[in-house]
Amino acid sequence: MAAEDDYLKIQLGIYGKYFPYTCKRTDEGVARRAARLLDTKLMGYSSHYSDAKLDELTLLRLAGFHFSWEALEEKMRNETGPIMAKIHRLNVELEDFLARNRQITE
Repeated sequence: MAAEDDYLKIQLGIYGKYFPYTCKRTDEGVARRAARLLDTKLMGYSSHYSDAKLDELTLLRLAGFHFSWEALEEKMRNETGPIMAKIHRLNVELEDFLARNRQITE
């Protein structure tokens, strides 16, 4: 029973419609913020492209593209693997250089 108490059934409002959603109590704020963010993005696109009278599916595609773009940008900013590998290679080269120079001066 305790595990069930850890979950909430909430209603998320997105673009004038409400959707039931079950989430952990600790994730409720994140779920609501995500819904609000999507709602704001859809409303913005609807307003920006009001002359084109885009349907909901097209607006969702635009929002999906936008969020995918942001996720990829964030991922590229956070990818440190190649940088760390380069730092390691430079560190090895520096240690080799210093070792060779110590031998020359001794």
